[in-house]
Amino acid sequence: MITPVPATTRREQAPAVTRDAVATLIARWRAAGTEFVAVDERGRHAEELRAGRLDLTRSPAMLNASWISATLRRTGYVLLDASNVSRPARPVVIGRALAAVQLLRTQTGGPEWVLLEDAQDLLRQPGIPPHALRFTDGGYCLAMRGGAALPAAVTAGAGLDVRTSQPDLELSFIPPVGTGTT
Repeated sequence: MITPVPATTRREQAPAVTRDAVATLIARWRAAGTEFVAVDERGRHAEELRAGRLDLTRSPAMLNASWISATLRRTGYVLLDASNVSRPARPVVIGRALAAVQLLRTQTGGPEWVLLEDAQDLLRQPGIPPHALRFTDGGYCLAMRGGAALPAAVTAGAGLDVRTSQPDLELSFIPPVGTGTT
């Protein structure tokens, strides 16, 4: 069952706005039992998603589709936390993690959603292999901060649906293919 993504309400507070909008979306997905993976290179959601947190500083052998699948079955979500990964190593480490998520999606059809926190930075990193993100498959939520835009080449062919636009945050959704809903 595809879970609709409700429109997120605007808030007029300063820095907390960004975190609140994404945290609200995560809370809604969790309450609805929606399977998702959140990629968070700054550790913004480490506390609220600690039960499904996979620290990306662990051995690459531990970060594979089976490990992610087991965590999804146990908690219903996975947080791929790169906050402790050194900056130079992040693109490669996050690229491997995203490739494992894509493999899982190919094998099982899930998770339903992949949330990319700080997508404006993540999608500019040169170490992310092209097969790790397939936006045309749908089921992505991109959280962009600070008014940054996404590289056009990254999302070519994917239908972005901007649902929340605030001074410091834009949440864009690429709905799961074949559903017509977000």
